[in-house]
Amino acid sequence: MIKTKFFQNGGQFVGFESKGHANYANADEDDIVCAYHSGSCALAVNILTDVFMQDALVETENGYLKFVLNNKMPSREVSGVLKGLYLQLEQLSQGYPSNVKVTVTEV
Repeated sequence: MIKTKFFQNGGQFVGFESKGHANYANADEDDIVCAYHSGSCALAVNILTDVFMQDALVETENGYLKFVLNNKMPSREVSGVLKGLYLQLEQLSQGYPSNVKVTVTEV
């Protein structure tokens, strides 16, 4: 299961941490749930770091991604990208509840 925890500061999204594997497909097959999740996360991170030029902590390993903005009071637009990712992954978790779990925590 992929578990993704979003971080909020004062109601504004400031980052997320995702770990695990969807395990939707067999080991020798392409996993569309994992690909959807990974692609969504990569797009959000790229938009925030390369388009909005946000300074952030980014950690990656196999099955792990952590992204946290260094600015804990981001603009509405920057936080909105993370909220969009949250909504995207929450929708995915509703379709695949055995494979994806999404939570939100205040930091």
